[in-house]
Amino acid sequence: METQFASVAPVEETHRAHQAEGRATTTRASDGERRLLIRLMNRLFTRLRKFFQPVTILLSLIVLAFAVGFFAFSEMVTNMREPETLAAAEGIIVLTGGQARIETAVDLLKNGKGKRLLISGVHPATKKDALKRVTHADDSLFNCCIDLDRSALDTVGNATESAKWIKAHDYRHVIVVTSNYHMPRSLAELTRAMPHVDFIPYPVIKNDLNEDSWIKQGDALRLLLIEYVKYLRSMVRGIFVEPHTAG
Repeated sequence: METQFASVAPVEETHRAHQAEGRATTTRASDGERRLLIRLMNRLFTRLRKFFQPVTILLSLIVLAFAVGFFAFSEMVTNMREPETLAAAEGIIVLTGGQARIETAVDLLKNGKGKRLLISGVHPATKKDALKRVTHADDSLFNCCIDLDRSALDTVGNATESAKWIKAHDYRHVIVVTSNYHMPRSLAELTRAMPHVDFIPYPVIKNDLNEDSWIKQGDALRLLLIEYVKYLRSMVRGIFVEPHTAG
């Protein structure tokens, strides 16, 4: 019996040794795979850093350019003033968006600053009598010299309909009346539609948009930011879209 046990012991020891060697081999293989995976991940992260570094720089430059442009746009808008002297033009265009705009344009017409006035973007439901009341204009002025555009739905539409009106009357010098924050985009669209016409800006000043307070007022800041984005969109659209001149 002792002889049998003695012969079995070396076999078990040999088996355990093989198991231990197998585990060691497996451990070495696992360690090698982990090291390989780590090297691959390091290479991947290095390449990603190299790729994203210029992208990050580019995005930072875009954000910086947007911020600088927005500040310059806001300063330009909030420093606009009604011209102290205004030579008479042939026509006057007012883009709707507030009673003050229409009143200002009608006053210019009454003072002989233009032969005719186009009120562009009038709501279809708005009656002529209502416009007469808010502008304190008499029937004779409306009947002879004021035209209403009810087709325009936005600034592009204002420019398109205004171009038709200008061409119909063969005008070359036209006063543009709209709010100060809306003036840059309006002039851009009008000039694109009628590049040969001399458009003379007459901004209506919004009270809460001035050079001292716009950056401190949330509503004013939001209004300027929205208008700046629209202005940029208009500029980009102008690069890729043919001028919408009147036919």
